[in-house]
Amino acid sequence: MDLLEVVTRIISIITLFGSSIVFMLASVIEHTREIAVRKVLGAKNGTIAMQILLKLLSLNNLMRFCVYI
Repeated sequence: MDLLEVVTRIISIITLFGSSIVFMLASVIEHTREIAVRKVLGAKNGTIAMQILLKLLSLNNLMRFCVYI
């Protein structure tokens, strides 16, 4: 691997990580009402966090797949 390829991969990893964090924050803000309803119905914080994390990871993997195509 040459230096340019390494730098490009590092930049793409940082970009994917940053976009994932922004998406997660947007997802939480967007789904505040849904989270409130789940809490009223008795969902635990860990369950809600796991749902958001799984959604984040699945979309992150989808973005990676699209980048490599």
